[in-house]
Amino acid sequence: MKRRLFFILFSLVIYSVRSQEQPETNVNDPLQVIIENYLEKAHSLVTIYSGKEQIKYPAYIIGHPYLKSDSYEDGWLSYEGILYPHVRLRLDLYQNELIIHSPDTRFNIILDPDKIDYANLHNYKIIYHNRTKSNIPLSNGYYLELPTGTYKIWRQSVCNLKETVSDNITYEFIHKDKYYFFKGDYPYQVKGNNSVLKLFPSMKKELKHYIKQSGYSFKKDPEDFLLHISRQIEILE
Repeated sequence: MKRRLFFILFSLVIYSVRSQEQPETNVNDPLQVIIENYLEKAHSLVTIYSGKEQIKYPAYIIGHPYLKSDSYEDGWLSYEGILYPHVRLRLDLYQNELIIHSPDTRFNIILDPDKIDYANLHNYKIIYHNRTKSNIPLSNGYYLELPTGTYKIWRQSVCNLKETVSDNITYEFIHKDKYYFFKGDYPYQVKGNNSVLKLFPSMKKELKHYIKQSGYSFKKDPEDFLLHISRQIEILE
């Protein structure tokens, strides 16, 4: 094992010297190909596991500020065009930060949002919206994209810190969701069944009938309602 490690390290040194002397790549050199692949992967891992470390929240705060769970979950991350499967992620909704857990589980590293293409976590596609780089008039931050067809639907999960003053002062994380239904490239906030019906006046009668017959309701289950109503709109078009 030690001899193999020494050989790899020695090969890396030799490769570094040779690469300075010979800039051209020899595609027929198996050792060079192995080393280049190793360096490419090592560089990409250094990229995602470098950055600021997340500051821990005080233990006296009730609840947690994360999407679904405060535990790290297995996810997929596309970062600067490179796809990383099976990385440990969690989304901090209070600070609006996507956190990756280092392989040795010692560090909680904040990912650079401008380098994130997307992430898949808790069966959601998570994207970072930067208003300066987009015409979509929504605030900067992470959004969850629901798996729809023609019509794009975004969920914005927000977490605030509530302070309650009584005999003692208590602090609690409070979660709230906002939903946006895209018609064309413009997002309309949905707050109830009628919010969607107003967007499609020519289908209003048919959609009302569908909602009544199916029993879907935004109030009962916003995501289930939006997924089914968007598919019904596609059928009616």
